[in-house]
Amino acid sequence: MIILADARRRITLPASIQPNQPLDLIAEPDGSFRLVPMSTIPQHQAWAWTEDMRKRIAESLAEVHAGRTIALKSKAGKEFLAQLDKP
Repeated sequence: MIILADARRRITLPASIQPNQPLDLIAEPDGSFRLVPMSTIPQHQAWAWTEDMRKRIAESLAEVHAGRTIALKSKAGKEFLAQLDKP
């Protein structure tokens, strides 16, 4: 897609970009630019989007999908919870 800027250096974005949609303008090393549609995240949920938390969540989900879980009401579950209570 070729886009031409008007006399005031404005461009028209594709219809898939909604009015007031946040966009990230990324300057690439080769001198090109990339517009990436963004979503806003409530401040109280931002902790979940850190790289460390995303990695931990992915690891947890992989364990669940692999069947490595225990019922907390089982003997193994109660032993696990007891370990959490230790200093």
